[in-house]
Amino acid sequence: MVQVLVRGCGQLGISLTPERALSLMKRTLHDACVVLGEENGLPWQRIAEAYDAEKRQADLRTVRPLPGIPGTLAALGALGGRHYLVTHRARDSALPMLESCGLLPYFTDLVTGDAGFPRKPAPDSCLYLLRRHGIAPETAVMIGDRPLDTAAGRAAGMLSCLLDTEGRFPEDAAELRMEDAGALPGLLCPAPL
Repeated sequence: MVQVLVRGCGQLGISLTPERALSLMKRTLHDACVVLGEENGLPWQRIAEAYDAEKRQADLRTVRPLPGIPGTLAALGALGGRHYLVTHRARDSALPMLESCGLLPYFTDLVTGDAGFPRKPAPDSCLYLLRRHGIAPETAVMIGDRPLDTAAGRAAGMLSCLLDTEGRFPEDAAELRMEDAGALPGLLCPAPL
């Protein structure tokens, strides 16, 4: 989605490197739009519209999960784990993306951005999934790649785990921190002694 922002900004005559786009988007897309709007004398909504227009044209089949995610989901599932997803993406964007990456079958349920819940870090969508599936918060782990993910999990009473593959968020208060998704099964389900 970094390239979508780069191309969307390009349509507005804004030069943006993929590295800068990634750095801005790691907070939130909204924050990235606000910063880019301020820097370029445009309302943030104009940046968001350009992003949305480009996103609609993007070929989501080229999107790939972080390295290790498919194997990690499979391994945790084999150990009895169930996976739920909370995303800001609309359902008509999230489902095709998950399907094209081969990840959709791993998820028991998901909440998408168009479900009417406040955006993360508000815990509402997490709490909804916990209640819907009869899961006690203290038995669940919220794994995310941004501080707003881990904050939502903590606010919902879950253990939080930051998957920070690039070390971008050393200040995050997550109880667990990983750089490699492949290490998650061993961390969350250690072998008995």
